[in-house]
Amino acid sequence: TVLSMDLPGFGASDRSDRHYSPRLMTDAVLAAAAELSARNGGGPVDALAVSLSCEFLARAASERPDAFGRLALVPLVSRDRLVLKVRPAASWVRHGYCACCAARGGAGHCTACSRARP
Repeated sequence: TVLSMDLPGFGASDRSDRHYSPRLMTDAVLAAAAELSARNGGGPVDALAVSLSCEFLARAASERPDAFGRLALVPLVSRDRLVLKVRPAASWVRHGYCACCAARGGAGHCTACSRARP
């Protein structure tokens, strides 16, 4: 089963008068994962995120690593290259990567979120 979702405030989703925060987006991803899991007999789901939604999928997987099997993060797409990282969710979480760190890899600190990279 494949589920394609619009995050709150994007696409065909409701645009109600509320605070659109990372918490709201992460909760939406967790709710979608729970629904998809329930429809398919339970267990972890594989998930793909593109662009900004990578941050929310990475947050959701770090909060509930048991809810996700594999993550595919496509943080940025340009005409010159496509960055695609696919790993088991536990691997991202174990190494403390956020979506932007997963995209850039390497040592040092992520310039987007200032988290230290392993």
